[in-house]
Amino acid sequence: MMQDMFIGENTIIDDKVRLGKNVKIGANNKITGDTILENVTIGDNNVITQSIIKDAIIGNDNQIGPFTHIHEQIEINDGNILGSFVEIKRSYLGSGNKIKHHAYLGDAILEDNINIGAGMITANYCFKDKKKYQTVIKSESNLGANAVLIAPITIGKRVIVGAGSVVDQDILDDSLVIERSTLVVKQRKDREYDRVNQ
Repeated sequence: MMQDMFIGENTIIDDKVRLGKNVKIGANNKITGDTILENVTIGDNNVITQSIIKDAIIGNDNQIGPFTHIHEQIEINDGNILGSFVEIKRSYLGSGNKIKHHAYLGDAILEDNINIGAGMITANYCFKDKKKYQTVIKSESNLGANAVLIAPITIGKRVIVGAGSVVDQDILDDSLVIERSTLVVKQRKDREYDRVNQ
């Protein structure tokens, strides 16, 4: 075994998994599929499926994948669920967070027990000054599907952000945030057009 690699007891690693340089894996983990690991430290009792993890410290009891991409200065604590097509870059995650599908977190700090809906992103890049800014989400907040947080921004504790909301200012603890334009529904009169174009 390479000197910069350690694998703990009762850890199962599929033959398709690719292990790069500086990989340290604790005990009782299950790592499957075409997972790629490089420059990572992984704790105990994690399940990692078909994912790419580079330059990261992963704690214990996390479920990661499939198709999760974690890279560049990442620290993830314990008991998180990171699901399909989630990308996390230059971020810190506390414990007990759920990010189950189709989300992007860049330059973000998440505390504990936060739920991130499908399609939520942190908009961390400012085209005006060509810099990236940080998003902070505090404990027990719930962010709805397709919400966009425009950094720099801090979301307080126990905040609910409605689906589809674009949030560009700091939000105080225990707030409800809903931002969307008025829905307009009109009866169509061109039904003949519909029949012709079926």
